[in-house]
Amino acid sequence: MKNDESDLEIRPVYVRSQESTKGHVLVVMLAYIIIRELDKAWKDLYLTVEEDLRSLSTLTSIEWTASEGLSFQQIPEPRHQNRQILEALKADLPKVLPKNHAPVVTRKKRR
Repeated sequence: MKNDESDLEIRPVYVRSQESTKGHVLVVMLAYIIIRELDKAWKDLYLTVEEDLRSLSTLTSIEWTASEGLSFQQIPEPRHQNRQILEALKADLPKVLPKNHAPVVTRKKRR
């Protein structure tokens, strides 16, 4: 399966069982549906889905810690392009995010 703007391919390289293949196809189809919906929502912005997602990846949060040890994260006002992208999706960002003290473990190396 190929999409015009992105390379969404159905090639289960490490999938061997029929159940795993069906699961892989389901995930690829869901990804395709999401890409199509994002493309429809962002059609007037004249950017590709990939460019819009790359722009949204620049959103940040600021961590605030009070003297009592309470902490939270705040999302600053997004820049103009990100605001347009979010408005096209009718998405509102929360003003404050609760602090999550869960450790994050990843095997991916930083570049």
